[in-house]
Amino acid sequence: MYLTATAGALASDVYMWLVTKIYKLKTPVRISFSQLHKQFGSEYNRERNFKPKFIEVIDKIKKIYPDLNIGFVGVGKNQGIILFPSKKKIESKSKNLTFTKNIGNL
Repeated sequence: MYLTATAGALASDVYMWLVTKIYKLKTPVRISFSQLHKQFGSEYNRERNFKPKFIEVIDKIKKIYPDLNIGFVGVGKNQGIILFPSKKKIESKSKNLTFTKNIGNL
């Protein structure tokens, strides 16, 4: 299962960020909604408008990345997420990977 273009730019950006963050993560890390809003919420004037959309995006991402270990924490201004080390979405078995591209009928 893949994240499709119809999921939107925010979903794609958050997915790529999470996969990169999880890859390097050794211990749990807490990230406030304020920080997430600054990183991803440029289309939302208010943080309170951004939060529900971000939660919706995480729900979409968890459908394609069920091993993502993420939680929502805090109340009020202290709300955010906590990321835990998770199984990597893509495991590398070799340092020499070969990539192929199936173009299909153009």
